[in-house]
Amino acid sequence: MSCRRLCDIIRKSAKNGIQGGKRVKLEQFHFLLALKKYGSISRVAQELYTSQPAVSISIKKLEQELGYPLLKRTNRGTVFTEQGELVLEQAEIIIRALKKISCIACCEDGNLQGSLRVGALPHLCNTLLMNVQIILQERYPDFTLALEGLDTTPLVKGVENGELNLAVIQICDLDETAFFQKVEKGKLRYEPLFTDRLHFVVADTHPLLGKEKVTLEDLRAFPYVCFGNCANQKVLALTQETGYPAKITRFYEMARMRKHMALYHTVTVLPERAIAHGNMNYQVKFAPLRMEDIDWNTQVGWIHGPEPLTQAEKMVIEQLVQQCENPEFLTQA
Repeated sequence: MSCRRLCDIIRKSAKNGIQGGKRVKLEQFHFLLALKKYGSISRVAQELYTSQPAVSISIKKLEQELGYPLLKRTNRGTVFTEQGELVLEQAEIIIRALKKISCIACCEDGNLQGSLRVGALPHLCNTLLMNVQIILQERYPDFTLALEGLDTTPLVKGVENGELNLAVIQICDLDETAFFQKVEKGKLRYEPLFTDRLHFVVADTHPLLGKEKVTLEDLRAFPYVCFGNCANQKVLALTQETGYPAKITRFYEMARMRKHMALYHTVTVLPERAIAHGNMNYQVKFAPLRMEDIDWNTQVGWIHGPEPLTQAEKMVIEQLVQQCENPEFLTQA
């Protein structure tokens, strides 16, 4: 069944439902999306603070309106039928569009109004995006650029589900093959902004800082920690090739990770710009190791959903590009 045919069915179902006293409700689409996220109706009810029968009845009514089953029970639990997957895809588009409407920004007669939500890695949120925010709010007092500092994986999810209008991500944190397949299929739009260098990093009291050149063999004596999924794919590839690191301990609070690294002489990988920014904000300072046999870089770029860019989003991207080309930004790291 084509997406166009599905849209026709939903549209006719909604029309007939209104005439007959019934209609497809947005709540039903929300329940479907939650079921995809949480995997079971009982978990959906728990997370959305409703009852399990209310969720089941709502989805059953949607199936009756559309005229075909959306779910089926298997040994793996409740899964979507083929038609259910298509409805789910359209529900995601509808909910994403509604979320965008709720924080819509418009540009009339050269005056930018409304709001946009833009996310980035914390160190870029507090430098690159904050500069863009200051510039745009000085020029357009009626416009709000809301910033969200997150790890790369939730940034991508935020753009996919419509919670973020735009995001600035670091490619090496992701499964690049899967990510660029989404881009090729038109599910996401991606454009590079700049390239950052990745460093093996330690606390400034680490014994390896005294070495002029550090090798991978030197690192084996020290456990590896990671902030979120930073450089995740690079590190996993290194593990497959060399066996180091054998184990990754993940932290989601930078202050805790820094204290841990100072106490236990652990090692991590961070982009160059994050090192400089973090040392201005935390008591425990980081320093890059001078590696002899590893030299890594990562691409940083912006992502957007499959829908066309609004004029307001284009203006934000234009400022992002200008900031990345600014000599001061290029020499900050």
